[in-house]
Amino acid sequence: MKRTTTRIGVAVFTAAISLGGRGAARAEAEPVELGTAAGAGPSTPAGNEESPTPAPEPQPAATPERPGTSGPAPAPSAVGAGSELDAEAAKYAADLLAETGGVTTTGAAPAFSPSLKLYGFADFMVQKYLYLSDAWKGVLNNNPSFGVTHVNIYAEADIAPAWKTMIEVRFLFQPEGAAPNDVSQTTLDPIATSGRTNSATYDIYDSGRAVYLGGIAIERAYLEYAISPYLKIRAGHFLTPWGIWNVDHGSPVIIGPSRPYIIGEQFFPEAQTGFECLGTAPLADGTIGYHLTLSNGRGPAQVLEDLDGNKAVGGRLFLRGYWLGQLDIGVSGYGGTVTDARQQVTDVAAQRVGWFDYSHYREIAWAVDLRWLWKGLHFQNEAALHDRAWSDDARPPGLYGIGYQPDVRRIGMYSLLGYRLPWLNLMPYALFSYYDAGLKATFLGSHRVVAFAGGLNMRVTPTVVFKTELQVGKFLGTTPGSIPASGTINIWATQIAWAF
Repeated sequence: MKRTTTRIGVAVFTAAISLGGRGAARAEAEPVELGTAAGAGPSTPAGNEESPTPAPEPQPAATPERPGTSGPAPAPSAVGAGSELDAEAAKYAADLLAETGGVTTTGAAPAFSPSLKLYGFADFMVQKYLYLSDAWKGVLNNNPSFGVTHVNIYAEADIAPAWKTMIEVRFLFQPEGAAPNDVSQTTLDPIATSGRTNSATYDIYDSGRAVYLGGIAIERAYLEYAISPYLKIRAGHFLTPWGIWNVDHGSPVIIGPSRPYIIGEQFFPEAQTGFECLGTAPLADGTIGYHLTLSNGRGPAQVLEDLDGNKAVGGRLFLRGYWLGQLDIGVSGYGGTVTDARQQVTDVAAQRVGWFDYSHYREIAWAVDLRWLWKGLHFQNEAALHDRAWSDDARPPGLYGIGYQPDVRRIGMYSLLGYRLPWLNLMPYALFSYYDAGLKATFLGSHRVVAFAGGLNMRVTPTVVFKTELQVGKFLGTTPGSIPASGTINIWATQIAWAF
């Protein structure tokens, strides 16, 4: 009887230690991150830049705490605790826990149980251009418009110990109604073609009525193996780790109705196909982390194949500290070659074909970012530079078929300042953006533009966000008589975004 009582007591003590350790580990590994709300998806480890959960930015009602400080203190491990439990008692505890499914008789962890989590985000937009010049009215649709701009679904699964996979798919109503970027295709003969895509097909089981087809964009699909918090390896299609809002791109996270203009201007490729290594480590009162990428780079078939064999390399280094709130600082880099290799007949008699480079250039990009959260204050800044240098023997025609493509340097930045008020979860904010495209032909007579925006972001619930914004864009150094010289572009946009 005494022996049995001892066994049960030891087992309960060991189980208590195990549960306490698990609770502390969870508190350390799963703090609430920017862009994660309760019930909106899995949280992200501290210091990991990628936040796949598209939930809203949390309410910064108080200064963010250092991850792990709010959880219980880690309990001592029962493994190898010879000074606390003798070997025989530890065996008795393991035997008893094994009988209840806790651990095996050898002290091994319970059998792995695969898991699958589905979550996502969507948004609805209202947009109207205001007070446009007659020249701009001929280019832009001046009518108020409604649109569902994002429907993104995430599938995240733990498929084996240390193995996980992430797939993100965006559903679109396009290509139905989409217009080409080259307006000359429609303006030269608008009677023969509207220029808009007609994706209608006909349902033979519904009296041949039209069904308008949309599209699917695979944002990411990768497999990840976690060797340790210091090193994880991904293989597949992943979002390029640069800046703040390229990876953490869910509509409920973005403060305005859309991301700042430069984020979509492809200073870095939005996504890459290849390998990514990443990890984090504690550093004094913060966390330091890194990303390294090796991919096909850009190109006309970048998701499927590399047309020049010169792999693109990139990386990101970031620091997160908890000095006067939360401070995130990052620097990113990327470099590679972009080749459009095509085939042509080289010997008609022998029926042979060969490859030639229709276009080929080398690119390099750099970016820095900073985000500071303190009480209700939110300050965020990103800046990027991109250089493109063409090979002289593979330099394609210029824009609109004029001359040849020149080497070009592009520069862009934005700064955002907002403050979350203590009532109605309301954040008024201001945004300044600057973009130098390097070529005057880019904007039909100008290559530099500045934009000023002001708006309100209201957290209706932890997973529903309402936003409204007015933005004014002004072109600099315009060519006299050009469309940009005719006036500013003024946009009013309102959006409701939700995570699920």
